[in-house]
Amino acid sequence: MKTKRKLALAAAISISFTVVGNKPTKAAVVQFIPPTDQSGQIFSTNFNDGYSEGRGFVFKALANTTINSVGILQDLTNTSLSVEIGETKELTGNVTIDQNILTALSKTVTTNGLQWIDFTLSPLTFFKDNFYHIEFSFQENANQNFFYTQSDNPNFTQGNFAFINGTQGGNTDNFVIPAIRVNTIENTVTVPEPTSIIGSALALVVLGTMKLKNQQRSLLTKKMPALK
Repeated sequence: MKTKRKLALAAAISISFTVVGNKPTKAAVVQFIPPTDQSGQIFSTNFNDGYSEGRGFVFKALANTTINSVGILQDLTNTSLSVEIGETKELTGNVTIDQNILTALSKTVTTNGLQWIDFTLSPLTFFKDNFYHIEFSFQENANQNFFYTQSDNPNFTQGNFAFINGTQGGNTDNFVIPAIRVNTIENTVTVPEPTSIIGSALALVVLGTMKLKNQQRSLLTKKMPALK
């Protein structure tokens, strides 16, 4: 009997926990394109065009979003390209004031014309409602500099990213944004399904029934006269 009770208890507990599932967000490559300029254009050739100060964009995370790479569309020859990702206090003005750098990487690159240059990252999570800044920089001249314009719309929302605004030297007083992309990966969060409530209730019923039977058996044993 004890074995049967143990098996019933294990089954009830198993039901109450195995119905808890994972709800992953979908992985995807996000390329940031303003709605007012879907095509972009080459703004300059054989020119640094502000990258010595740094160019990128600032944004607010609408949901927890994890990335494992960040890239920029550029045309460079034997150029030391750097990228920084920081958590900021502001979405406008000089966002680098009191910025907390989360990651910084660099490498020497040569492209074949305009080409995506991606940096692989350890998984980095942008947390909901926090502000972040992605910035690329190099000191040499680029063969070509490609930008999207934001003159008619200073910021925009795309996916889990809101208030997206181009920066130069960390300042949002700027009317263009580079072609930048990130690779988002699945954020797995354990979420109880509605059926987990049923499972937990069933476990309590089983435990309650077992306890009641044990109490009844104990009383019955006390009332029975001893056999001689």
